[in-house]
Amino acid sequence: MCFYPASCGRTFRYSQSLRCFFLVLLTLLSATVSAQDEFGAAVRKAISAVAPGVVRIRIVGAATGDDLTVNSKVTTGIVISKSGDVLTSVLGFSGSSAGILVEDAAGNRSAAKVVATDHVHKLVLLKCETLAAGLPQFASDRWPAVGAWSIAVGKLYPGAQPSSSAGIISATQRVHGLAIQTDAKISPVNYGGPLVSLNGEVLGILVPLSPGDSGTEISAGVEWYDSGIGFAIPGVDALAIAERLRSGNDLFHGVMGVGFATRNPLATNFPVRAVHPGSPADISGLQKGDQIVAADGVRMDRLGIFESVVKKSYAGTTLSLSLKRGDTLLERNVVLTDKLKRLPRGFLGIIAGGADNNTGEDNDQGVPVHALPSSPAAQAGLPDEAIVKEIDGTEISSVAELRKALTDVKEDQQVELTFALARDTEERSISITAKGRPDQVPSLSTEFAGRIYGTPAASAWHRQEEKLGADGAGVWSYVPKEESARTTGVVVLLNESTTPAEVVLNSWRSVAEEHHLLLVVPENSENSDLGREDRAVVTDAIAAVAKGRKLDMRRILLVAETQQALLCTQLLLDQKLPLLRAAVYIRSWPQVSGLPPEQLARKNTSVLIFRQAGRSRQSQALTEQAALDMRGAGVWTLTPAFPTQSEPSVAERVAAWALLLKAE
Repeated sequence: MCFYPASCGRTFRYSQSLRCFFLVLLTLLSATVSAQDEFGAAVRKAISAVAPGVVRIRIVGAATGDDLTVNSKVTTGIVISKSGDVLTSVLGFSGSSAGILVEDAAGNRSAAKVVATDHVHKLVLLKCETLAAGLPQFASDRWPAVGAWSIAVGKLYPGAQPSSSAGIISATQRVHGLAIQTDAKISPVNYGGPLVSLNGEVLGILVPLSPGDSGTEISAGVEWYDSGIGFAIPGVDALAIAERLRSGNDLFHGVMGVGFATRNPLATNFPVRAVHPGSPADISGLQKGDQIVAADGVRMDRLGIFESVVKKSYAGTTLSLSLKRGDTLLERNVVLTDKLKRLPRGFLGIIAGGADNNTGEDNDQGVPVHALPSSPAAQAGLPDEAIVKEIDGTEISSVAELRKALTDVKEDQQVELTFALARDTEERSISITAKGRPDQVPSLSTEFAGRIYGTPAASAWHRQEEKLGADGAGVWSYVPKEESARTTGVVVLLNESTTPAEVVLNSWRSVAEEHHLLLVVPENSENSDLGREDRAVVTDAIAAVAKGRKLDMRRILLVAETQQALLCTQLLLDQKLPLLRAAVYIRSWPQVSGLPPEQLARKNTSVLIFRQAGRSRQSQALTEQAALDMRGAGVWTLTPAFPTQSEPSVAERVAAWALLLKAE
């Protein structure tokens, strides 16, 4: 018998509602599990469809270093013909290799060779001697639907099923209109592998592109690893590119040879600022001040649109341009080339600025300069201390104006210079014939360095330490205790992170003070030798030491030995680090094998490579080849012998080279 009939009714209804809720929840969970099972089954089916054509590629590197160490890299490829043609990405093919092995789904290995490379789309065509593999089905549409499922497939382990990561197609026509964008997880392992649809068709080939890519960097895009952004060249485009690569001819990024008054890709007004002599733009008649209004019939409303047109074009492509020159509309055809011919840069041997390192507010009295001993300027009669009044008839009132007047001087060009002595109002004129830049580090006296930098700072120097964030990384430096109005150079010792500070200072202390060079020694959180993963440690260390100081931008030097050579090269070539343009390699060489000359020359870098006797033939050959590659790209490269005990030390030679970098 119930004494509370109303409450019992509510309880009964509540129980029924709760039962219904759980039934609905169980139904939804069951449906979700069922949908997940169906999706998982669809993914597995799609992977199975392409797996027979997905191959594992192992690139065995050439022996390097004195111990002839051999490294290898693993990446993925996709079979595109029964005759052994395999498409993959450029990742892993940036340097010389001793051999290439391709392993099919059954675990069978075949030797392969590179047929040709497309440097724009970052694809490589390989030819295998024997390969028994299936052929995957490629999608017939160039661009898949945005929002559709996609699967990134790669093969890391021999004989195993391919690895995979599912995501959606997040955009199309990305990176200058070349690529499909996916949020599937991309890594260096599955670059070169297929991006697959749920029905098992190959949508594209995964490649290391980047939104900021110029089409030439071998490893651009790798920084986007695991970021939710990955790119693939559409399958129909990849197959068409493979047909072109079968000829054995590499496809290069086209260059035009113009500079614009702005770098803002959103700028609507971007007149031509400079035309490179002998470039396609020069040959076709482009001039400073021209405004490009259309290319191949497409309006160029923003600079970014025009840059995309050029960056996705091959060398040999003809662009039909519409130009506006004043009020006149002109038509020009420009045939892009793979590299610009760089005229030898001239050298006069003039160092701007006085001992106070004044970078030159306007001065009606001219600009103080020094002439390097035995330089073209000194041989023409310019004293080691003078005041420059005019260059080629143009008045000079600041260091910036002087440098601008001499920036484009070429070898064998004559420069007319008017100057006065420091204590003399009488003006004199001389003609200086520019020579090629020196191929040796000069021997400079302490007195001459004193005239350039002044005597060592009156305030004492000291060693200081600083932490760089919460991960335990840090930096120690040797700097003046008090701030100074003088500009300072910076020597970043990448090679001394594990060396006791007192040992480092014994070699560098006097040189740093005499040449006013800040010493910076970055240290990672492991207190180990710096490696390529420590780029942020290096840049943070430089920023921390340089804070509040006036830097001489021409004398910021990286110093590396064998274990830091790759890190040093990456920092040197990184366009996002414009201040890092000079590097010293000790018992090592720049890691530039396979990189396009345009990439090496883009930052106007300079390199000092110390050659050491007694090293292996392999090391000597690699050093010589690296120096040859750098010089071929127009990089100022000096290769002095490692100093003996009776000669100026490495620190003294580096400081003399830093002074040479200041000279016009």
